[in-house]
Amino acid sequence: MDEYQFFKKLCENKSLDTINFKVEKKIQEQYFQSLKNKGLNISYNGSTFTLNEKLIPLDKDKIESNISSLGLSFNHKINILYQTTSTNIEVNKYNDTAEFTILLAEYQSLGKGRRGNQWISPLGKNIYLTIKFKQKLVKNISRFPIDIATIIADKFFDFGIKNIKIKWPNDIYINNSKLGGVIVERIFGVKNQASLILGIGLNVNMDDKDQANIDKQITSLKKGLAVNYFDRNILLAHLLTELTQAIKTNFSSKKDSIKTKFEKYNLLTGQELFIKLDNKKIFGKYVDINDDGSLKVFSNNKYMDLYAGDVSIKGWNNI
Repeated sequence: MDEYQFFKKLCENKSLDTINFKVEKKIQEQYFQSLKNKGLNISYNGSTFTLNEKLIPLDKDKIESNISSLGLSFNHKINILYQTTSTNIEVNKYNDTAEFTILLAEYQSLGKGRRGNQWISPLGKNIYLTIKFKQKLVKNISRFPIDIATIIADKFFDFGIKNIKIKWPNDIYINNSKLGGVIVERIFGVKNQASLILGIGLNVNMDDKDQANIDKQITSLKKGLAVNYFDRNILLAHLLTELTQAIKTNFSSKKDSIKTKFEKYNLLTGQELFIKLDNKKIFGKYVDINDDGSLKVFSNNKYMDLYAGDVSIKGWNNI
């Protein structure tokens, strides 16, 4: 039994006696310490390991079963890892001939956020998802992160979170607390063909004790819906089908303009902004989102269109 099997067995049984394992006790204790270090709420009294929170592991068969129960079709392979540095890094080891390469992980040691920031990725609680595909499927790369963020916000709104917001260009919020984010990277493969790597991190079952290790105000789907637990396999059934279909059809099912779609969730409307752009710092007022997805701000008595940058709202700390 390896650590992944130990983790899944613990999730299934809640408590495990050391005498029931064929693995020597020293190895069991190493698994215990490793799980603790990955953020699992687990205890050990010398003879019994106890999981002190509800967790349902990611399961390809469960995801596909949930997709079928929704009456949807899905013929893409789902790859699930126990742990990795980052799904965005790991996905490049997979077959490039597939229409979509889909990779999930239970734990990331070096989760990637925008502009080199780390995404905190505790074990078994959230969604760490990467989808790799040919760039030619996307006609407007600059607004692609907003399109993706809007699909995710739409789904959470359907689930019942009416105060869901998007902070340009790709961060998902509930009020002023971060729920997740999107990162898009471009790489070049065989014959210099360009592919896009879409990384999505969503806080699903994190709670208040997880906040202690993070210097930003965060929230989770569980907290937003005021439920004790939310099965990630159900959420993934919705997201994987809708995201892959939207990319394949170039978002043709969405008839509204990007501005109309985005404004429903726009966190920046009417706000004074602080923007970090490379080595520059810009103070300005939000004006609009352009049809190509760029941000229009008014700064130093002139209008500016921005295609990148870390945006903070004046008066909000660590956003």
